[in-house]
Amino acid sequence: MVMTDKQLASSPNAHLPWIDALRFIAAFLVMFCHAKNNFFMNYDKLPTDEQGPAAFVFYVLTRLGPEAVFIFFIISGFLVGGIGLERIFKGTFRLGDYAVNRTVRIGLPLVAAIVMYGLVTLITPSEWSWLTALGNLLSLQCIICPPLVSPFWSLSYEVWFYVVLFAVALLLSNKYKVWGFLLFVVCCLVYTRMNALYLLYWLIGAAAWLCRPKRKRRWLLVVSLVMVVVTLGLSQISSESHACPINPGISRSLVTVFMCFSFALLTQQIVLFTPSFKPGRRNVAYKVERAFSRLADFSYTLYLTHRIVYLVVFEYIFDKYQAELCPRDLLHYSLIVVTTLFIAWLVSLVSERHTARVRHKVKALLFRR
Repeated sequence: MVMTDKQLASSPNAHLPWIDALRFIAAFLVMFCHAKNNFFMNYDKLPTDEQGPAAFVFYVLTRLGPEAVFIFFIISGFLVGGIGLERIFKGTFRLGDYAVNRTVRIGLPLVAAIVMYGLVTLITPSEWSWLTALGNLLSLQCIICPPLVSPFWSLSYEVWFYVVLFAVALLLSNKYKVWGFLLFVVCCLVYTRMNALYLLYWLIGAAAWLCRPKRKRRWLLVVSLVMVVVTLGLSQISSESHACPINPGISRSLVTVFMCFSFALLTQQIVLFTPSFKPGRRNVAYKVERAFSRLADFSYTLYLTHRIVYLVVFEYIFDKYQAELCPRDLLHYSLIVVTTLFIAWLVSLVSERHTARVRHKVKALLFRR
């Protein structure tokens, strides 16, 4: 059944088209970026005959990892923050359901990634600490302990976004106002150790859900896409680069705010363009969207595990920072990317794939449903 634009805009339980595509692309960009950073030498160290427009574009595209993380924040704010606030305002927010949904969604793939990292430390020089592992499991990295693996830093932010929303729900409830106030104070203390500006980025996504339009506008989709491209370019210019060492002095935080706003605007529009299946037609958009939905099934696992895979790859197979942009090294790079995707998919089969089932069983156990 294909939902109308009005139904899609008003139903928080509807499948939102293209969100899975955005989620997987963001995870892929982070993985793609880290693989390049570990494998290839810096742009300014490439042989002169390998430098040029094509190499420049490749190095720019593989610098979009940090921006991709902010895309995650916007999507999370849009789906979790926005829907959560809407339910709070309508009085339909269920504290128990929210706590279980978020805990299982975050926790199941995270446990698998921590176990995977522990196994990898047995065959690589990487260090293992039970206290650090426990701190990461409780999302205390960046607060009182370091992340086990570098991508885990953003997971702590994500969890504390959820906790802030939970505190707001408690504050606005009839029974738990005091507990909500205490939890909100804890969140304030936590954000003295973290970058509170990231919470504002997440809230941009939440606000985009709350004021989402009911009708699609192609011109607004195009404008928002252009804004995303422009702000991504400005974000690259405002950061240090071996390929382009000129920094015009643009505030990176200011650029990031506009980038998040642009992406939130794009997200508002893109979810209204529902690809439909029509018998006898090629249905390209429908097939692409469905394919991305399947890829997104392990995008979270891909984000958590790719750096763990690289610990082995760059310990036993390839040297770091030595590759050039020659056909052989590009082929090796492609093999690293494909292998990382395959391993993430395998890990997801025993973790992320079972999220819905575990969530249902936990709710049945806790709430006797």
